[in-house]
Amino acid sequence: MNYVSKETESYYISWNPDVNETAICTTLEGKVTHYYILLGDHIDEYNLCNTLDECLEYFQENQDLISGWSEIYEGVKNETY
Repeated sequence: MNYVSKETESYYISWNPDVNETAICTTLEGKVTHYYILLGDHIDEYNLCNTLDECLEYFQENQDLISGWSEIYEGVKNETY
């Protein structure tokens, strides 16, 4: 089961304790468009981020923890999701 810890109009952060993964899920018109997933519980760190760009920067800084289920983030900021 996923737990949503932060939700905005363009993204939400979820944590799945069953597989111990934390995801940034970008959204457009209520539909998920991208999944960026790190292994482990990163809820506290993501909750300190104020923008999607800050969350994605944190994701990039922790590339060694990227889940095999994750999409690759290309590093494009302020893109329309």
